[in-house]
Amino acid sequence: MISLRIRTAYLLILILILTMNFSGSEAQDFGDRTLVLGGGFSIPIESDFSDQWTVGYDLSTGIEIPLKSYLKAGVSIGRYRFGRSDFFLTHLMYSHKGGEFDFYNISLDFRANIPEDMAFMRMYLVFGSGLLFTRINKMEIRNLSGSIEIPGESDFGSSFYIGPGLQKNINRKIMFFVELRFLFSVGLDDQYRFMPFNAGLRFSIGR
Repeated sequence: MISLRIRTAYLLILILILTMNFSGSEAQDFGDRTLVLGGGFSIPIESDFSDQWTVGYDLSTGIEIPLKSYLKAGVSIGRYRFGRSDFFLTHLMYSHKGGEFDFYNISLDFRANIPEDMAFMRMYLVFGSGLLFTRINKMEIRNLSGSIEIPGESDFGSSFYIGPGLQKNINRKIMFFVELRFLFSVGLDDQYRFMPFNAGLRFSIGR
């Protein structure tokens, strides 16, 4: 049921953007293909998730192609890593090694320009969905009497995200951006929600 609602919302957003009559000046890069390189940090937004894992980091890359003067589509690959929280272990006088939580996401992306310009940056909306692979790495827990090893586990599902972004042209070929996304997992044994906050560069690579 969750998956159906997300797919429906995704389709409605795409239809709305494709049928809108955008006005205003065209963005610097919306007529060109662009290479995207970004990175930042990710914040868990559920109590069960944030109690067990800390704020993580992420890295991503992708390529975009123009669909309309205000809309681009692309494909991207992202990695999100969360460290194991010490909250429970420190209260039990344990220490640990390993246990990181990795998310690997391959997604189909859309970026829609918002016509009203700010004084020095351009606003846009990003959204997309894709395939999500998760991996909890094996963890060794130690105390004064010895140690135990908890094996890793993996899962496979899909994802959906949406969020705002800001972009500043450095020159005609390079653009700086910042984005905040809300990412939701779908079809996993456990469902996860987190907010990647990214900054990076877009490089125009021609039409």
